[in-house]
Amino acid sequence: MPVLRSQSPADLPLKLVFLTVLAAVTWLSLAAGAPPPPPGISDKIKHTSAYTVLGITGLLAFSKHPGRLAGFLLGWGILMEIGQKFVPGRSPEAADVLANLLGIALAWFMMRTWLRNRQAPSA
Repeated sequence: MPVLRSQSPADLPLKLVFLTVLAAVTWLSLAAGAPPPPPGISDKIKHTSAYTVLGITGLLAFSKHPGRLAGFLLGWGILMEIGQKFVPGRSPEAADVLANLLGIALAWFMMRTWLRNRQAPSA
């Protein structure tokens, strides 16, 4: 994936946004008694959406290392699922990890498409 910008101190706000989203996803993943999704909406949509946002903010903040970011997010999602084993009212599910992976892939695809369109010469 092409680099969005050079890494510099000016990127600090993007990194703070990513870390804030990561903290929120972590808290929601490990909170006891998290509210169930609305009727008719699978919790897999929550997982996919959360990891899509994590992927986009991460790619904006750490654009020079998309592969490392994807690996980190996948590993983080797996750790969150393992952690749920120790939280009352929560249980780990392999399908949640797959939903997280789908979100990471969607983020990568969306950012790649955006960059291609952004770099395409105007007619």
